[in-house]
Amino acid sequence: SSPFTKTVNKRWNELVEVFGDEVTVLVDADINDIAKVTVPVITEAIQAFREGKVIIHPGGGGRYGIIEIPSADDTIEIDLDGQKTLLDFE
Repeated sequence: SSPFTKTVNKRWNELVEVFGDEVTVLVDADINDIAKVTVPVITEAIQAFREGKVIIHPGGGGRYGIIEIPSADDTIEIDLDGQKTLLDFE
């Protein structure tokens, strides 16, 4: 869903009403308490935000930015061996 749909706004406003403000919802409120108030997909998104797992694609050139939340099935490979040389590609 778009972050601007009526349903998304309604769910967000419910969280702010229960917890007091946006910062408390996103940073301070216990995630189990949030789960009692809203749907699982929103709880998971807030948890991903807290864990730094969201990917922010900035906008520009007439395009809006996008916030991506990778699914649990997504995996990222990280090469910890350092920079490759030309000989590594033979």
